[in-house]
Amino acid sequence: PLAALRPVDAPAARRGGRGRRWLAALLTAAGAAMLAGAATVHLLPGTDEVATMGLALAVGILGGLVSFAGVMVGAVFLVPGAVRLLGSALVALARPAARSTARLAAVNATRNPRRTSATASALLIGVTLVTMMATGAAGARSSLGAFLDTQFPVDLAVVSPDTGAGAAPLSAAQVDAVRQTPGVERAAEVPVLPARFAAGGTEATADLTVLGAQDATDLARDKATFAGLADGVVLLGEDLAETLAVGDGDPVAVLPAAATPGADADAGTAAGHGVVARVVPGGGWLAVATPGALAPGRAPVTSVWARVDAEDAGATVRAVQDAVAAATTGADAVPQVVGAVAEREQYEEIIDTLLGVVVGLLGVAVVIALIGVANTLSLSVIERRREHALLRATGLTRGQLRGMLAGEGVLIALVGAALGAALGLVYGWAGTTVVLGGTGAVVLAVPWAYLGVIAAVAVAAGLLASVLPARSALRTPPVAALAAE
Repeated sequence: PLAALRPVDAPAARRGGRGRRWLAALLTAAGAAMLAGAATVHLLPGTDEVATMGLALAVGILGGLVSFAGVMVGAVFLVPGAVRLLGSALVALARPAARSTARLAAVNATRNPRRTSATASALLIGVTLVTMMATGAAGARSSLGAFLDTQFPVDLAVVSPDTGAGAAPLSAAQVDAVRQTPGVERAAEVPVLPARFAAGGTEATADLTVLGAQDATDLARDKATFAGLADGVVLLGEDLAETLAVGDGDPVAVLPAAATPGADADAGTAAGHGVVARVVPGGGWLAVATPGALAPGRAPVTSVWARVDAEDAGATVRAVQDAVAAATTGADAVPQVVGAVAEREQYEEIIDTLLGVVVGLLGVAVVIALIGVANTLSLSVIERRREHALLRATGLTRGQLRGMLAGEGVLIALVGAALGAALGLVYGWAGTTVVLGGTGAVVLAVPWAYLGVIAAVAVAAGLLASVLPARSALRTPPVAALAAE
């Protein structure tokens, strides 16, 4: 009966042909291959990081454009299939009294595949862009955080302005000022001594950080870096270990490089070959040992390491850093205040600014979705006015008709948002790997909060877009809609 009541000039539901399928598959596969190549080029041995970065970025962008073009070409096949799948799930989850309405909504949403795919594609484009940016920002935040943890072992370090044998020690007042600064949870004195390292007839000079094992556990951001710290062990970065040609467990002689002002004559006396090396991945020319391993005596304190808890101080991390710098500035030498937290906060400010742009893009995507879904539902109401009248005449209530149209809108909006979110995750992960792959380990993150907001916005957009079409469908009495023209 519904088919018989359709107007003669109802538009035919045309689908894409076989050539369109092949073109979509070819573009998607070619773009995916270029994305995979760009994301893995930094893993090839012997590649120049700087030289390959530009090429990988260009190939990655081209691969993203080509693959996305393939998805858009094949949307006429992909979107209706996804709508049918989601519609089946909606019917299964609906209450028994509402299943007939949900089934009608699922069928009507795919009656014109081209129109449905075009409507969902508008939201798909916006959500893909938003999710890609949010995923890239989350991955950059996590990856840069891991990178900073390897470069800065602690939150904050107050360091003497000079290094080496002529380093001026920090005064007791400066050390106390660090401990008493609001936001500093714990601080420890960390002497840094110039030392000579010898192994197998090879010598190298580097600064030796004297750090207690308990202090390392309490203060270090990356616990793995100092996991092997103990008496009789010296931690060596990969570059220093390579220069000395030593590996884990090899004996190393650690000798004072020169007398340090304010230190005893025996300061930095080594335990000789009783000290064994433990190589720390990365680390460069890092050298760390415990006081018990090298017995530094009253070695001058040239740095103070601190752990920051800005929430206790009710301030930002940068404010804590500024407070430490202000508290340690006086008649004594002005120290340098460095650390991972300030660098992290600076990067996060940039990322938050980009995410602000993402929120604006999401707003634009929602407006486009509202217009597109409302337009599709309005056309559906016009084309199926007689069908709606027959349904109402056979017992469909006004609320059920509203629910049917709302279900159509939600299905189209959710499918567009879901496909866009999936594509955005893939492109965001690929972009993070391409841009940050050469800096070290890449941490791929999922912006769950943004995905939840996108899903909620999609549902709201589908419901809101169905309001006016439903009002239009209910305005015409069934008898008038069924009357012959």
